[in-house]
Amino acid sequence: TPSKAKNIKQVFYRTVQQIGIHIPLVLFNVFYIEIKTYLTNTDLSVKNIAAELHFDDSSYMCRFFRRLTGFSPTEYRNKITS
Repeated sequence: TPSKAKNIKQVFYRTVQQIGIHIPLVLFNVFYIEIKTYLTNTDLSVKNIAAELHFDDSSYMCRFFRRLTGFSPTEYRNKITS
């Protein structure tokens, strides 16, 4: 029900605030792990990975990944498969 979902959301946000987790950092980590998982376990193109993860633009996903790893997604994939 909508009221139950709202309560769960409120409890989640309160808990996150109490233990000091910064939600954008959690989301960055989730996307980072998902991108790495796709690069490691699939042959999907970078463009298709971006679409699967709902990035509006694959170049944004590439910049995001490079900022976190120092590698482009293609460089990362080549590194782990060599």
